[in-house]
Amino acid sequence: MTALNSVMNIETMQLEESRSELKLNEIGFVEIKTAQPLFTDKYADNPANGSFILIDTMTNSTVGVGFVA
Repeated sequence: MTALNSVMNIETMQLEESRSELKLNEIGFVEIKTAQPLFTDKYADNPANGSFILIDTMTNSTVGVGFVA
């Protein structure tokens, strides 16, 4: 993750922009840097090509999921 833009408070549905980290199971709007360009669509336009999972290559564990906004 290169930037954490905001974290959603699921009780109030408000975005908190002053946060510096995501905790387990929180929802956030982030920017990520990839090793190669990714060809994606916005999730609203094409859900199959607008969602992804992040996998830890050392453990093969899923560490996150995401949607392209």
